[in-house]
Amino acid sequence: MTLLNRAYVDDNDYLKWCPAPNCEYAVECHVPPSQLDHIVPTVRCGCRHSFCFGCTLADHQPCTCPLVKKWLKKCKDDSETANWISANTKECSRCNSTIEKNGGCNHMTCRKCAYEFCWICMGPWSEHGSQWYNCNRYEEKSSTDARDQQAKSRASLERYLHVLSPLYLGANGQYYNRYANHEQSAKLDRELFFRTEKKMGQLQITSDMSWIEVQFLKNAVDTLSACRQTLKWSYALAYPPSFTVAV
Repeated sequence: MTLLNRAYVDDNDYLKWCPAPNCEYAVECHVPPSQLDHIVPTVRCGCRHSFCFGCTLADHQPCTCPLVKKWLKKCKDDSETANWISANTKECSRCNSTIEKNGGCNHMTCRKCAYEFCWICMGPWSEHGSQWYNCNRYEEKSSTDARDQQAKSRASLERYLHVLSPLYLGANGQYYNRYANHEQSAKLDRELFFRTEKKMGQLQITSDMSWIEVQFLKNAVDTLSACRQTLKWSYALAYPPSFTVAV
């Protein structure tokens, strides 16, 4: 019988299993997949877990499923950080400190160990004479390969930065940072929930309040958690309209 029930739910487009741990309920929702680009079908299971029927992730109002998928991929993708490091930094040959080149001259001086070297070949600058912008000591083939690789990294970086608005760059990534802050707060809400349950028990002991009467504390925590969830996803929704990520 259990296998028949599972097969029935899995084959029905309007039924899905609740993703909450240890929950065996199925939820029905009649929102077709074609409408997920403008509707967020939030459902609430009998176990009180709210989730999106489209993607089965936790409730992500007001973001639609396609936007959530792009946002989560962007947050987890470290490749753009690697592109920036590859395009803009190298390690000092003497102390291995990471150095950023922010000017046109190839004459570099490490601020940590004061080692002077050439940005192109990473050799001692004392052997370069007056070659400020070119390095004839570097083998042409290796130099071409290195420049091509760095050019690719820079091109990828520029494409990435192009989709970011000045507001995002100027605020030091305020959209993601604030999203991440609320994500962290949501994890801490679990501890708050346990403290609240303990407080509810104490109120019953120290006052004449019944278990029903102290439920206002739990309702307050639930409301706080729901508000944080909505606010968290609002930053993904507020991200510039040009936000595009290949999925």
